[in-house]
Amino acid sequence: MLIKKLRVIFKKVNGLVNKEDGFVLVFVAAGMLAFLGITALVVDVGTLALEKRRLQNACDAAALAAAQELYYTGDESQAHQKARQYLENNNVMETPAVAVDNQTRTVTVSSSRTREMAFIRVAGINTGTVSARAKAVFGAVTKIDGSRCAVSPLVPFGVPDCAAGFIPGEEVVLKYSAGIPQIHGNFGGLALGGRGANNYGNNIKYGYQGTLGIGSRVLTEPGNMSGKTKSGLQYRLEQCPHTPPCTYDGGYDPDCPRVIIVPVYKPQDLYGRDEVEIVRFAVMLLEKATGSGNQCSVYGRFISMAPPSGTKIVIDPYLPAPGTGPNEGLYAARLLE
Repeated sequence: MLIKKLRVIFKKVNGLVNKEDGFVLVFVAAGMLAFLGITALVVDVGTLALEKRRLQNACDAAALAAAQELYYTGDESQAHQKARQYLENNNVMETPAVAVDNQTRTVTVSSSRTREMAFIRVAGINTGTVSARAKAVFGAVTKIDGSRCAVSPLVPFGVPDCAAGFIPGEEVVLKYSAGIPQIHGNFGGLALGGRGANNYGNNIKYGYQGTLGIGSRVLTEPGNMSGKTKSGLQYRLEQCPHTPPCTYDGGYDPDCPRVIIVPVYKPQDLYGRDEVEIVRFAVMLLEKATGSGNQCSVYGRFISMAPPSGTKIVIDPYLPAPGTGPNEGLYAARLLE
């Protein structure tokens, strides 16, 4: 039945094509005109969309840089200058609007751009205008949520606070080996989200998937746990997809699983399972593990950067800026709009 209907339709169309009344020519001409019109619209709209993306990226970068400048200097004029510098570096020559609010520690950058249309001018549209706006804040990272990351940067190692600040490239011990009497059974491990060697090992492999913040009190995870440390560390190091693998001297990808966030706690003498208070965070590059048997030590190096992308953070722009720069803790900029 369906085949018969298709044959009837085909015969009717074929009959129209064979007629010499010009119907087909009119039909084809109309179709070509519509096609050209759609093509012109797609090209010009696509050009405007690309311009908007470029302008938005430029405004984002300018707002983020100016917010950081405002945090560290408190000088609105320097924040203005930094925003305009970034806009010029991104070829935004149009007059932008830069608003600095020292009360909220935010910087808002907006701009617009007009471009000549190439094809749609035939319809009487000669120009198109795009606009972009970005608002940013910068401050100390006070809370980190690792639940949105496939491999969370939060790891179950802790380092005591250092009044002198952290120096990029400085190597520190994240987990000590056995035979150090003064550590009283605490080798550097933290009990994040639970207790025991299995939880500790999984937190090395996959990262802690919960939330930690400044002021949080967490328990230490006493015991050497060399086996869980080695297997967890080996797994995490193997997740680095880069060739050659990321290192401090050779270069590293900010989103590599080797880039970790370490809780920094208030210094105190620890005895067995004890409680420590987190006072800030530090970003480190996981370097290596040395030793065999229960002589397993883990090393990392401080690096100066914002948290890996995808990490959910809370920023406090009102905490005092450190005296020696961002190496004293973890700081970041965030787009608010």
